[in-house]
Amino acid sequence: MTQPRDRDFITKENDVVIEDIRIESLAGGEFSIREYVTSLGFFENIFSPFMIGDMTFTDTVGLMKKLPIIGREIVTVEYRSPQYKNFKTVRFRIIGQNSRFRTDKTRTDVISFKLMSINGYNDLNTKISRSYTGKISEITKSVVSENLNTELADVDDTSGNFQYAFPFKRPSEMIAQMAQRGYVENDIRNVGFLLYETSSGLKFKNLLNLYTADPVNFYFDSNVRRTEELQDDFTLGTHKMRNLKFGKEFNRAKQVSAGVFSTNLKSFDITRKFILNQNLSYAKDSILANDKGRGETIISEADNENYTRPKILYTNDSTSRFAPNYDDITECELYLNSNIGIHNDSQITFDICGDSILEAGQTISIQITKNDVDEELIQEGENDEDLSTNYLIKGLGHRFYFDPSAGDEYKTAIEAVRNFRGQAVPTTTTIGG
Repeated sequence: MTQPRDRDFITKENDVVIEDIRIESLAGGEFSIREYVTSLGFFENIFSPFMIGDMTFTDTVGLMKKLPIIGREIVTVEYRSPQYKNFKTVRFRIIGQNSRFRTDKTRTDVISFKLMSINGYNDLNTKISRSYTGKISEITKSVVSENLNTELADVDDTSGNFQYAFPFKRPSEMIAQMAQRGYVENDIRNVGFLLYETSSGLKFKNLLNLYTADPVNFYFDSNVRRTEELQDDFTLGTHKMRNLKFGKEFNRAKQVSAGVFSTNLKSFDITRKFILNQNLSYAKDSILANDKGRGETIISEADNENYTRPKILYTNDSTSRFAPNYDDITECELYLNSNIGIHNDSQITFDICGDSILEAGQTISIQITKNDVDEELIQEGENDEDLSTNYLIKGLGHRFYFDPSAGDEYKTAIEAVRNFRGQAVPTTTTIGG
């Protein structure tokens, strides 16, 4: 039975309200294709500037020929999870065909299309040569509004005044180059900005500060008990993690070789005949080492990884590139290398019932139960104290399924990361007495 689209209650697992799916041809004409779409998905990632997706489509009336669909069409999807009032609207350009085949017993064609966000497609078609002066965050706003015909949905402010000259580059390339030098509140340790796109638009955000945002929701593994007696099974189910997997955590070999924990920077400024020589020791110099409110460092100060200097960074500096008060910022490269290298020291992936409020770049609270059989430890609490913390959503996959008999379904796949530990690095072992 079809449920009302204005409902505010969940009727089944993976429930979703689809307002419409429409296709628009740049040659003219727009109409609903909801009854022809069997699956549609799109993906967000904080390290990807634009969303991509795919759509599976059954053609029983010759739409491929009549519209025609040739790679200049725009698909608009309006959706929401029933527990939320507002619809999300996303728009994609059809940029290619993955596959097309005909069923054996009918003349139905099943076609899979490649999708890219409108902003992403506009970026592909735009290359400019231009110079800018000012704060990186303000320049980014100008680049987006002038060249992508949209505005940033969210932007973090940067410090410092810069001068850039871009020779024939895409807007995303220009912003990616500047983002490596963006830092927060005159603190060069807090360096590293990201341009990425979510279902609510383009964002330019500071990487480290993403981890400190308030969580938008909470999730737990299936062993955790019901949190409230009044919760119904469907509501409880929206918070349960499925297919929980732990990724490649504490990849020390890669981190050490990249100089994440210990690096030397040598920078030569030809305008002043000056050589900067500076060292980074993670456990003393990093943001986490100086701000315990962000979590525990992933190695201790006693670990020799802080002092081995396995990598040397060489860079050129020139005071003519920057305003007078912001000339010695090549040091940012030290901290950028470290901040990026540890961004996913812990990582988990899991699936949940579709949740339209979730976006890449948000934080979520994760509760993971212990797997210890020691009754004394279990009595201290069900949750693993180190693993049960807030995590940053690095990547997010939205997938919609449309079945006339079973109804519409919506599933979300999450890649969550953190750059800290929930507990301090242990100094002793608790095994063996």
